[in-house]
Amino acid sequence: MPRWSVDIIRKKSEHLGTVVAANEKEAIKAAIAIYQVEPARRNRITVTKISDKDDNEGWPTGRCAVQQQCPLGQ
Repeated sequence: MPRWSVDIIRKKSEHLGTVVAANEKEAIKAAIAIYQVEPARRNRITVTKISDKDDNEGWPTGRCAVQQQCPLGQ
């Protein structure tokens, strides 16, 4: 799956990190869950595809380790 760079727009753009997701919509959902973005700030998340490679071992994905605490509902 592609790797995505995640930023949040404040006074200046702030880099939050990277996520692995199939498409832009899933990348935003994953970023909100992983970086715990509060609801009022969710419309300020931007993602940019940085890799199409499948060698993403070790990168955070949109899947949650603890299902009952998963904000993605997966």
